[in-house]
Amino acid sequence: MARSRAGVYGISLAAAVAAILLRWLLDPWLGMQQPYSIVYAAVALAVWLGGYRPAGVAALLAYLPATWLYVEPRHVLGHEQPARALGFVLYIATCAIVIAFGEAMRRASQRAEAAREEAQRHSGLLQKSEERLASELQAMSRLHALSSRLMSATDLNAALEDVLENAIATCGADLGNIQLSNPATGMLEIAAQRGFGREFLEHFRSVAAGDDSVCARALRQSATCAVEDVEQDPEFAPHRGIAAAAGFRAVQSTPLATRDGAILGMLSTHFRAPHRLPERDRRFLDLHARLAADLVDRLRYERMLQQADRSKDEFLATLAHELRNPLAPIRNAVHVFQAQAPADPVLTWCRQVIERQLGQMSRLLDDLLDVSRITANKFELRKATVPLAPVIAGAVETSRPLIEEARHDLTVEVPAEPIYLEADPVRLGQIFSNLLNNAARYTPEGGSIRMSCARRGDEVVVSVRDTGIGIEPDMLPRVFDMFSQAEASTNGPRRGLGIGLSLAKGLVEMHGGHVEAKSDGHRQGSEFLVRLPVAQDGPRPVADGSAEPSASRGPKRRLLVVDDLKDNADSLAMLLGLMGHEVHVAYDGETGVEAAERHRPEVVLLDIGMPRLNGYEACRRIRQQPWGRGMHIVAVTGWGQEHDRRRSEEAGFEDHMVKPVDPAALLKMLESFPR
Repeated sequence: MARSRAGVYGISLAAAVAAILLRWLLDPWLGMQQPYSIVYAAVALAVWLGGYRPAGVAALLAYLPATWLYVEPRHVLGHEQPARALGFVLYIATCAIVIAFGEAMRRASQRAEAAREEAQRHSGLLQKSEERLASELQAMSRLHALSSRLMSATDLNAALEDVLENAIATCGADLGNIQLSNPATGMLEIAAQRGFGREFLEHFRSVAAGDDSVCARALRQSATCAVEDVEQDPEFAPHRGIAAAAGFRAVQSTPLATRDGAILGMLSTHFRAPHRLPERDRRFLDLHARLAADLVDRLRYERMLQQADRSKDEFLATLAHELRNPLAPIRNAVHVFQAQAPADPVLTWCRQVIERQLGQMSRLLDDLLDVSRITANKFELRKATVPLAPVIAGAVETSRPLIEEARHDLTVEVPAEPIYLEADPVRLGQIFSNLLNNAARYTPEGGSIRMSCARRGDEVVVSVRDTGIGIEPDMLPRVFDMFSQAEASTNGPRRGLGIGLSLAKGLVEMHGGHVEAKSDGHRQGSEFLVRLPVAQDGPRPVADGSAEPSASRGPKRRLLVVDDLKDNADSLAMLLGLMGHEVHVAYDGETGVEAAERHRPEVVLLDIGMPRLNGYEACRRIRQQPWGRGMHIVAVTGWGQEHDRRRSEEAGFEDHMVKPVDPAALLKMLESFPR
């Protein structure tokens, strides 16, 4: 404890006086023995309490009365006698020793006390540092967990509430809200809040940048804005009543800024008492605001991608529909031409060219839509236990026109023992025909293609090898990408759209298999290997849809063709009429319903997208009539996606055929209906 100089000297004087008095009280017993013994104790006390100066003063002041009173001859101060002179010297020496020793002890004690105080101070600082680090660690752990949750968040409002809860807990706030900027108006609108009533939410429902509120100021400054006490802030005056009703005195707003500096909204926290925002809280609020901005940016971008994907699917479906409509009458006309034209080789060749190109265009449209459905996880397989050999044979026949056109040498090797797969036979054939078509297109005229398959353990490996242009090493990882193509020379073979391999890969993986491409480089040919799991169970019979019905077989029907595309309706009616059927035609939905009532057809071939009354509604109206309940109504349309088929089934259609309709498939369907 610190003492004043006068107090220290006063204590030293008092100690000297007390020593003289005590010696006087003990004088009857001590006599002239040890006249200064108690004085030494007073000097020691003085040096301990005040240091060597007060102790020296106490020694000098006590010497005179002690010598006068207790040294023989008493009441004499002179030092003429040798004994008195020696006593004085001994007294001074003893006091010097006491003072020196006491001063050393006092300073040692002071140093020890100072060290103890320093240790306590450091201990306090260390404890505060540990508490601060623990708080920082807790906040960082909470922030990390929040970041992990936000990475997979899909619900924007729930995720923003999560951010707000963590921000409030981290900075010790009482209330808070998150506002998002409306892109259309530029105003801040509350998207998440905690602790506020209706009055506050209504008051701050939309905040413009020119407002006096703290969030508007932060928006204008593009930086954090904090008010320690709203009652003392003049700009906040218009909102003090709302603040008082809501129960807060301090507020801060941190912008939700993207990495390119765009402001997406505001994170605000409120305190019931006046509050100065520490730098530590500013840092953490900035981090929370960045997480919220990244979340909003990501979810908005994902919504844009989803919308773009939906638009892409709609565009592809519409494109397919619009392209299929003109293909349908062309195919019908080709078959009419085949039935009626003279057996001229040139005309036959022309018809075959048109038919091949029609088939190619139809396959391209189907492949394009199939890839889109696989990418969107909207594709369904119709699996059965099927033998591999007939599937390969069918794929070869599908690709044979393209192979023969390029005069390629094709070799097919299939094991003698049957191999069964749990697969969709149509899609399985599509995989192999796409690989064969790819080999035919990328192999110069007169090349070689070898297709082989072999069982290896629990899987079968199908190889398609060609002597074509090969694949560069940097192209191998991208060869299965959508619309990916190897670069062609100006005089090279014809290329496709770059969707066949992507479709094949998607279909193989849906069957639980794997496909890979191999090549030694340019002009070294390429090889595609398809690995598929072999079926564990025995074979099950699969309906064979390969046989084409003859036009002369089956009953003659009374048919109604309804299509707003006149060329398609007339050409299909002509084709069916040449096959011996009685055919009636209508060119819109309402007329089609009337024609169905008038002619009572056995089968109605009904288009979907028509004016006045679409095909779905026309089908429902026919089904509602007693005379229409037994009719066989078939959708013949350019819309061929899964949801289109579901809609036609819900409307009452019994079958769904996609334009351009294969006449053989149409005849088979007509034969399947009972009279």
